[in-house]
Order: sequence, then C-alpha cells, then structure tokens
Amino acid sequence: KLTDFAFAGPLGQVTLKNPPAFFKLGTDRFRRPQMSRTGLTNLAENDIYALGVVLYLLFSPGGPGNTVDPRAVELVPIRSIVADCLIGVARDIQSIIERLETIMDRP
Repeated sequence: KLTDFAFAGPLGQVTLKNPPAFFKLGTDRFRRPQMSRTGLTNLAENDIYALGVVLYLLFSPGGPGNTVDPRAVELVPIRSIVADCLIGVARDIQSIIERLETIMDRP
C-alpha cells in the first residue's frame, strides 16, 4: 500500500486557500495542476488526480518520467482509469475502486 498523508483531514473540513509561498503542500508530481491556482487542498479531485499518477507509475513500463502520459500504460482498462483521473472525468473514489476491482477479478 502506498500512502501520503501530507495534508490529510476530514473531507470538506480542512482547506487551505492561498497558502503562503513557503508553505507548499503535496509533492509536485502528485499535485493537481489546478491546486496552484485555487490553493484548495482538501478536495476529492486532488486525491483522484494523485491516484491516477500512482496508477500510472505502477503500470507504465518505462517507470517514472518527466510527464505522466496515460498512453504509456499498456493495460487498456488501467489506461482508461488513469486518463479519467488525470483529466477530471472520474469524480468519486468509490467508482474508481469498483472499476479496479472488476479488472482484478478478471482471469
């Protein structure tokens, strides 16, 4: 299991809007690009984006690169989930978990 609790808190209760420049939350690679514009950190969309990056790193054959490109993922069902996470189509974690469970249950 991989975890990063850098700015974890109850959903909807912990936000930090416009943090000071010295107080940067999250790891660059896993930060949703919109976070730098909004400053809102505790949004489900941020977690879903980070999950897409984690899945990309787990399933892309070349390992980590400078950019996250879902097309590099060889497994088509995983590629689809990664793309949905990165572009913001996936809106809730439960639906992603269900999709991953379906893939894992295949022979």
